[in-house]
Amino acid sequence: MKRLLVATDLTPRSERALARALIVARSIDAEVRVLHVVDAELPAALGARQRADAEEEIGRQIAALGGEDLEPRIEVVLGHSVTSVVAAAQACRADLLVLGAQRQSPLKDIFVGGIPERLVRLAACPVLVVCDAPEGPYQRMLAAVDFSERSRAAVSFAAKLQPKTPLSMLYVYDMPYSGLASLSEQADDAADLEQRLHDLLAPEKRAFLDALGALGRRIPLTVRAGRVLTVLAEEIARQNVDLLVAGTHSRGGVARLLLGSVAGELIRRPPCDVLVVP
Repeated sequence: MKRLLVATDLTPRSERALARALIVARSIDAEVRVLHVVDAELPAALGARQRADAEEEIGRQIAALGGEDLEPRIEVVLGHSVTSVVAAAQACRADLLVLGAQRQSPLKDIFVGGIPERLVRLAACPVLVVCDAPEGPYQRMLAAVDFSERSRAAVSFAAKLQPKTPLSMLYVYDMPYSGLASLSEQADDAADLEQRLHDLLAPEKRAFLDALGALGRRIPLTVRAGRVLTVLAEEIARQNVDLLVAGTHSRGGVARLLLGSVAGELIRRPPCDVLVVP
């Protein structure tokens, strides 16, 4: 991994994203670029003044965060927020796009979606949505998987992004209530139910874990039945997770849902920082 692109709107949310990007870049020796987009429809004089002010503010934030030693490259361009960020990420071949969590604007998001959500959908590279002010490197990562190639890619990317951070996996078995009730009746306790789910998914699970063997690290897997968002929230709290990892464009399960309502909910109201890998 060589290049991180931070898209900033100069708000405290974006400053938290910049702080996280500097920590990640320092841990993996990556280049950092910081991009701010000025509305291209502004009058020329006003646009030029905003560009100069933005460059100054980004420089101030970098200095305040102690990131000058990384020599981040600052880019302020005229354009439109989403399209300009996507184009910049492609042009510089960014390995990771880093964003601040979106401002809560429920009415607007219902109709058009927030900027982070649209960028997650459109960007060709992985996207890290930062909601918490970092106090240091990530302490624990949780990858939501569905045993597909895409979720395997998400786990692999997270392992390379933060090689020293503990990483675990979660498979949420989503099934009709009647089927879950029947399976639960056969189990004596929660551990028995989890084991039955493991047995039910054994072929896919084995192939998935074998494919991850090349990473050279043990990544524990939890299998649970229930509603995706509910189970995710419970596991994030139980494991004290500060980075949730998920893949997209998958055939089903958690990753498929992440393209729809679950994705929107996670990006709009992230339970912790969220890394989405296409």
